[in-house]
Amino acid sequence: MLPDTSHAFPRALGLVLGSLALLAACGGAGGGGSAEQAPDSAEPSSAPSTPSGTPGRAASASTLVLSGDEPVDSAEFGGLHGTILFVGEAPERFELKGTALPECKHHPEVDTRSNVIVVNEGKLAGVFVTLASGYDEAKIPAAPATPVVLEQKGCMYVPRVVALQLGQKLRVSNEDPTNHNVHMKGKRNNETNRNMGAKQPALEFEFQRSELPIPFACDIHPWMGAAVFVEKHPWFALSDEHGHFAIENVPPGTYEVQALHESRELGGQSGKVTVVAGKSTGFTLSFRRK
Repeated sequence: MLPDTSHAFPRALGLVLGSLALLAACGGAGGGGSAEQAPDSAEPSSAPSTPSGTPGRAASASTLVLSGDEPVDSAEFGGLHGTILFVGEAPERFELKGTALPECKHHPEVDTRSNVIVVNEGKLAGVFVTLASGYDEAKIPAAPATPVVLEQKGCMYVPRVVALQLGQKLRVSNEDPTNHNVHMKGKRNNETNRNMGAKQPALEFEFQRSELPIPFACDIHPWMGAAVFVEKHPWFALSDEHGHFAIENVPPGTYEVQALHESRELGGQSGKVTVVAGKSTGFTLSFRRK
């Protein structure tokens, strides 16, 4: 005679349903937690490498629009030029309160307003435009012997954004009658923090790796900041106060260009362009706040 198993079925069914409910609850909670803790892709340290192998921020969908060519006086090289546009309402610039300190008022010509995002008539300043891929690494020329200069002046870094080729030196001076400290917050280059007294000779920095960008700060005057872009090649430029940029002596070819801003709010843009000998290819790229 077979044993009576009718009483076991309801209990087994209950265990199965309970397990399914528990799995669903755990899966829902885990999925929500992962989404909330996802890293910001605009952060330099977590962004994927650009095609050239130089770490930078992830670029948004391309907003590149060709704007026409201009002649250049070269039978061998071409160039790139254009304008960086800002879409939307520009952030209002405000006076940095710390610059009212007596030791910071010796350079009235220095603009002491907030300067991370600077927009003039819809044009964005301080954007680093570079060839991200398409160039021949074997044909990269030697870095210039002349250093790039970054001043501490009026308790501000002047200019806010600088760029140099790997192998080129950065010289940082102190033009103020007070102490500063030059805090280089490199990720691919070793972080350093060096004190700098008033009238002290300029400090020189040599970088071992390309990095886009390296933040500079002064911990004594915490509103002071700068962005230093270190690129492996010389085919780059910074947009000026009117958003204009120009890159000269570019070998003919098709390239991916990348435009990067130091602010996480803006990130980067990219697109493809073709350079022809004797011509400078023009284009615009548009940024907006996230």
